[in-house]
Amino acid sequence: MLRPIVSEKRIQLVIPGQPVPKGRPRATRQGRIYTPAKTRNYERRVGIVAALHIPGPLTGWIQAKIWISLPMTKSGSERLNGGDLDNYAKSILDGLQGVAFIDDKQISRLTVERVDGGLEGWAAVELTATGQTTKPPEWAE
Repeated sequence: MLRPIVSEKRIQLVIPGQPVPKGRPRATRQGRIYTPAKTRNYERRVGIVAALHIPGPLTGWIQAKIWISLPMTKSGSERLNGGDLDNYAKSILDGLQGVAFIDDKQISRLTVERVDGGLEGWAAVELTATGQTTKPPEWAE
């Protein structure tokens, strides 16, 4: 695993192992809502990896870039049956909440990409404290 890069304005971190997309909330017969165990365990793993390397959360507005590498099959082709990219980002951001940043409402820009990877898969995250939100495009004003 690459060594994380952490400063007071930037965090670069690799989370080893197969990324897990945020699972759909489930309900018990009694009506209690819960997050599936696979998602909870992955979010916990993300939080632990982050807590080992990050001294404290970033403050202010944050730009987040996430790269998702799903495991390759033994024949060398990428698995295409993975989840939606936005669900991978959600589970990673939920795992980082309280460790890398205070609340995911601080995210002002989010970029998520799927990349080729190895046999096990991984996720890489870069968080940058920008201090401000971005401007809207001219055509949207």
